[in-house]
Amino acid sequence: MRKAILFVLVGLLSGCAQYQRQEYVDARPLAQAVVKQACDQAAANPGFDPIRAQIPADSRKATIAQLNDPHYPNARQKEALSHYDEYASECINQQVSYLSLYAPTALPIYQQGQQEGKIRLAALAAGKMTFGQYNTERAKAVAKTWAEMQQADNARAAQAQQLYLQQQAVRQQELQNNINIMRAFTPPRPTTTNCYQFGQMVNCTTQ
Repeated sequence: MRKAILFVLVGLLSGCAQYQRQEYVDARPLAQAVVKQACDQAAANPGFDPIRAQIPADSRKATIAQLNDPHYPNARQKEALSHYDEYASECINQQVSYLSLYAPTALPIYQQGQQEGKIRLAALAAGKMTFGQYNTERAKAVAKTWAEMQQADNARAAQAQQLYLQQQAVRQQELQNNINIMRAFTPPRPTTTNCYQFGQMVNCTTQ
């Protein structure tokens, strides 16, 4: 299975799956660079500063202190959370465009993960969970969504490989059928036999 790049921004999953479709080999690195730039810029937005220490950019790197943080967001932090859609919109849009082209089977899973992430952010902003609870739930959700995206990618790749093999077999059979037809309608080449006698020995060759 191809390796994939996972961008995580303030609790919502953003994934890019690399595909080995030959027609996209040259364009894919550029598309990945565009996505990375958009997501890096979104993550660095100063509007996220009030929650930067409480919520790690990558859920896999959450510290024990962040996972156990008993605090609820204050007014400034709630304000930062309320602007998530605004700050992260370009990153999300670029992710959707990338997945639509290179990982269409993973796109619905990504979009569901985005929506579930927004629900968690809303609960955090409303004071219904602590930062520790949010980070813990987020880490579990991101891991689950990532695994599902990988599974969808594996299934797509296996199906594509099977289709390719079937097409190759059909082409091979068509080629063999054409050869057989050509042989059937090709008249046999006339042959000539020449014999030569050397003393009591006779030597014959057929051409």
